[in-house]
Amino acid sequence: MDIETVRAVFGWMSLINMGILIFAAVLFRLAGDFVFEVRSNIFPMDREFFDRVTYTGVTGYKILWIVFNVVPYFALTLVA
Repeated sequence: MDIETVRAVFGWMSLINMGILIFAAVLFRLAGDFVFEVRSNIFPMDREFFDRVTYTGVTGYKILWIVFNVVPYFALTLVA
């Protein structure tokens, strides 16, 4: 596998993960009450805890996306 193939894989991974992040942000922004009702039926929690867990989860996903997808893509772009 050459460096261009690996760079393309990282590029597509970055785009797919960015789409997942955008979907999650839109879902929690537009349908946050619905998601809270579904989740609180399964796991009893108050709204403040749900908001904190959701924000922490999306933030952690974003950090992992940047570290493991975006940075290697740009590094391979600079090397190539």
